[in-house]
Amino acid sequence: MDRKHMLIILVVLILGLLSIVFVILQNSINIPVAHIPGEILSDEWYEDASLRTSRSYLFGFEQCRSVTYKFKNNDSSAILVIITVKSLGSLSTNELAEKMDYFLQYYTKDKGIIINESSKRSGERVHPNGHKTTYMILRGERQYENITFNIRLISEAWNCDVSGTSVICVGYSYTTYKSETRVYEDNSRYKRIVEDQQGSIDGLRGDKGLISNVVCHVV
Repeated sequence: MDRKHMLIILVVLILGLLSIVFVILQNSINIPVAHIPGEILSDEWYEDASLRTSRSYLFGFEQCRSVTYKFKNNDSSAILVIITVKSLGSLSTNELAEKMDYFLQYYTKDKGIIINESSKRSGERVHPNGHKTTYMILRGERQYENITFNIRLISEAWNCDVSGTSVICVGYSYTTYKSETRVYEDNSRYKRIVEDQQGSIDGLRGDKGLISNVVCHVV
């Protein structure tokens, strides 16, 4: 191989590497992070800015951003995490399912929650912005002070073709609470996480559902 051909190959390799670096930089910069509008949060929920994360995988070709919302009393009894993923293309149905399961396990593993896998139910619904989503809902529990606290969990995902991202939402809420005088059941926080106008999940109907009002692209 003569010097001229070697130079051509070297130039092609350099251009290829520069293209890869450019793609990685574009992926890391141009990520519209999915979030919940303030008017939906009202005065009951808030974003815990200290829990924002930014991670990269697959040598930088996949970027993840997350935001975390909590119920106002900050006791971790109800939490919703929204993860925005940007990769070279839309995630497949199987890839979305894998991430739904992975992030559900990731965000509950240190919470003392025992998930009842046999309670898992899957389904699909359409959000007000037109995105068709896949979700799974489960039941869990936590033992504390000789009391069994019931917990409801959800993991939901979709692709947003407008922004070129995939969105995974992981939420859970205690439905058993303890006051000074009694132990009681209340699913109102879980309802706010999952409700939509059609009552797609457990017939829980409302127009201020946190997940169904996630903004993942600019209209």
